[in-house]
Amino acid sequence: MNGAGRKVAQRRVGPLSMAVVCGMLLTGCGPSDEPEGPESTASTETDQVDEGSESGEVTEEAAEAEPEPEPEPVPASSEGPAENWPEPEVPDEVYQETGDGAIAMLEHWVETRNYLQLTGDDEPMWEISSEDCEHCQNVTERMTGVYSSGDNWYESEGSSIDRAFATNVVDSRAYVAFEFYEGIFVAYKDGDELGEGGGTTFEVAEAALDFIDGRWELQEVNVEPSDD
Repeated sequence: MNGAGRKVAQRRVGPLSMAVVCGMLLTGCGPSDEPEGPESTASTETDQVDEGSESGEVTEEAAEAEPEPEPEPVPASSEGPAENWPEPEVPDEVYQETGDGAIAMLEHWVETRNYLQLTGDDEPMWEISSEDCEHCQNVTERMTGVYSSGDNWYESEGSSIDRAFATNVVDSRAYVAFEFYEGIFVAYKDGDELGEGGGTTFEVAEAALDFIDGRWELQEVNVEPSDD
């Protein structure tokens, strides 16, 4: 039992002991008019310390329950591939059966393409693409092939689309015309540069998307380089 417990016990047993002594001496033992001494103050302070300790334990448990911070993303460079690169988040618009929703999915598809190029992970792309998409298959084979040895990687500025508009949205099928820019990229092997590519604008590009199970899915992409 700690110090506080002993003091509390003494205060509870004290009156009984005093009653026995008074009975034996047959003298008056009334309550004292003097205020409680340091013992009461010490007991109160000890109780407060105990309560504080209990609160501290709850705080420590809450701190342990807090999630650890996400690791800092490291971009790709000649020194190594990208690390801790965040997976693109699916925008809410892709769940709307509209032309804008189809464009939002196409933009998200390009983000998964960039993610694939920087990480070699093609899962996010195939989660939103038809397994029959030939363009998706070509992109996947080319990019995952670089990472297959474990010593190769890409550094890329990222690709993007521009001037996108839905030409037709009928019976859960949408066609989106757009301009596609393939960002400049460099391939490395063990820190040595293998080659550079990209930097190309495809002014005539079109994507077909179907609205399936409550969201858009990319079916195919066709691109043609500019005449420049």
